Amino acid sequence: MRTRLKFFVMALVFISGGVLFAQTYPYNGQINIGPYLGGNINFHQPSNVNPTGVQNPTTLFNTNSNEFFLNGGIIANFPISNLISISGRLGYNGFRGELKENNEKFTTKMDYLEVTPLVQFHNLFGNLPLYLNVGPEVGIPLNGRYKYQNLAETDIPDKNFRLGVALGAGYTFQIGRSTYLSPEASFRIPFTKVSGNSSWDSYTVPQLRLGVNLTFGLGKKKVPEVVDVPGVELEVGFKEVRYYDKKMNTYTLQKITVEETQYGELFPLLPYVFFTESTSQPVTEEVLQASGKTGEFSIKSLPPDAMVINNQVLDVIGERMKQNLNARITITGTIDNQREKDTKLSFERAEYAKNYLVKNFNIDPLRIQTVAGKEPAKPSNPKVGDGVAENRRVEITTTNSDILAPIAIESERRRIANPDLVEFVTYARSNEAISDWYLEIKQAGKLIKKFEGKNEPQPIKWAITPNELAPSQVPLEYTFTAKTVSGASRYATASVPVEYYSFNRKVSEDRPDRVIYKYSLTLFDFDSPEVSEFDKRILDQHVVPNIKSNSTIQIFGYTDRIGDENYNKRLAQNRADNVKKYLESKVKAKFETYGVGESEIIFDNDSPVGRHLSRTVQIYVSTPKQ
Repeated sequence: MRTRLKFFVMALVFISGGVLFAQTYPYNGQINIGPYLGGNINFHQPSNVNPTGVQNPTTLFNTNSNEFFLNGGIIANFPISNLISISGRLGYNGFRGELKENNEKFTTKMDYLEVTPLVQFHNLFGNLPLYLNVGPEVGIPLNGRYKYQNLAETDIPDKNFRLGVALGAGYTFQIGRSTYLSPEASFRIPFTKVSGNSSWDSYTVPQLRLGVNLTFGLGKKKVPEVVDVPGVELEVGFKEVRYYDKKMNTYTLQKITVEETQYGELFPLLPYVFFTESTSQPVTEEVLQASGKTGEFSIKSLPPDAMVINNQVLDVIGERMKQNLNARITITGTIDNQREKDTKLSFERAEYAKNYLVKNFNIDPLRIQTVAGKEPAKPSNPKVGDGVAENRRVEITTTNSDILAPIAIESERRRIANPDLVEFVTYARSNEAISDWYLEIKQAGKLIKKFEGKNEPQPIKWAITPNELAPSQVPLEYTFTAKTVSGASRYATASVPVEYYSFNRKVSEDRPDRVIYKYSLTLFDFDSPEVSEFDKRILDQHVVPNIKSNSTIQIFGYTDRIGDENYNKRLAQNRADNVKKYLESKVKAKFETYGVGESEIIFDNDSPVGRHLSRTVQIYVSTPKQ
């Protein structure tokens, strides 16, 4: 037992020592293949083995023996995600042993063709680039010989296939552009005996392996195409990559810190469905999620994305009405009162929403009242196209607060980025016009975000959402590509390091942990800073109970893109200040307010849903864990 413990300690030192030199998991999505070579520490464990097959033998071998030999072969790694790779091995596995009992001995020689498919788990230990292996081991006997005392060497009778399980750990670091070195340790637990012959009774050989894998990435990393056009000059690059603090001051981006913490978010539910001009068809087809699929929609299956949730508002209302059998709603159809004048259209829109709920959720029609109106009671700006489009809608009202209640999604672990607002200032200089451009952001070869546009590139703001970045130290790589009208193309690429703090790392480094809750209040009327009675109830029911005496509350005011930017910034600050005043009347804590306005577009403002969601105040309640 002491000997085996010694071997395990050696393996642990072997793995942890390499961490000092290891880099982050570097496969970058590449399949990689190469040789592996290692040594086996074979734990021979005989039990009443009679190697001679003599009846009533005088000596049976029961004493364990530890011997060293080799293994080697070909390995191929197939990355599936940032967390999982499939690692296949095909090679040679050798055993040599010398067993002694009562001054007698016999030696064994066993060789196997081994097939070992393993699953590798990466990025489980925060900043440590360790990975874990688990999978079956299958050995096909190539040779099995033994020699007892001075007798001639002979075959082991009834040699078995070797079946077992491999459990291991290793690390991977990059030593060339597409070359990877992975020291590794594993323990092999056999399920089968060396031989099926009764004279050998029970003889197994567990293994401890220490080895090194050297692999090479297959194929080139995919990069944008460079196209030359005679007479066309094109130069692209990054003027600056910067981030915004909470007061919207800018600084050069040096790194991004990702912290794993407990996180909860409250997503608002807009009581609107928007329609295309002069029709009774919704702007987005996502509202038809449940159409023809009665019973399949579930609020619990919604992703933590405010746009997705609010594009399926009829589905949410339908499911809640099934759960609240006494709830009744009123659906009021409206028209823009500009290009649309006939209230028959507003009635058709209201009836569309009613029929959707009746057909897909079996809601009793008597529970739904429809009303044909003109423009909304609180319309958006009728002087601009965005405002006119927002007035083509249906509005849902109800006396049952559960029907239009916000949707809460909580998670024990969410990854929060700091900074969470990054801006890429790019350039494309050419002696002819730029036709289009795009910016791709990747991590470990996986596309995280893509922005694209036409004509001259504009600064690109990226609001990093929770869990958008991977749980690893892998840097972010960003590539900017531009094309001219004649087809000339160039690209520029750069990267920024990522510092990842997992729960385990924060504990080991005594970094304070915290709980974060995020709330969005979105029923601010167009051009209004006043907190609605509905939002006051949300503050009372959801926000106030989660504020502790040591909490920090950050309140950010936003607006849509309609109107003057400076005016919108003041409007956003007033919204944040009014929410602060209300909360201060309820609870004592540290408050910070920021009027962001339209300088940070947090939702797609090309969509009426996104513009309404942008008329918001977002509240972050951050509380240190005790």
